[in-house]
Amino acid sequence: QSGIDLTAWEDCATNEASAEYQGAAAAVETQMALGDEYGVRGTPAFFVNGQFVNGNQPLTTFVKAIEAARAAAE
Repeated sequence: QSGIDLTAWEDCATNEASAEYQGAAAAVETQMALGDEYGVRGTPAFFVNGQFVNGNQPLTTFVKAIEAARAAAE
């Protein structure tokens, strides 16, 4: 019912020789390298105006980080 082409999805997910699989794998590798560069060691991981927020955090942590970023921009 979602409209997803399950055959294409299955090919992308399992056929390592397919262009779709290769493209998806390359995108993941790029993101993994970027995460390594910025010290991300797991998920979830967030950046608020360049400030690393590691792990599952309460909303107040994000509010404080956003308010600090706003204050620094003034």
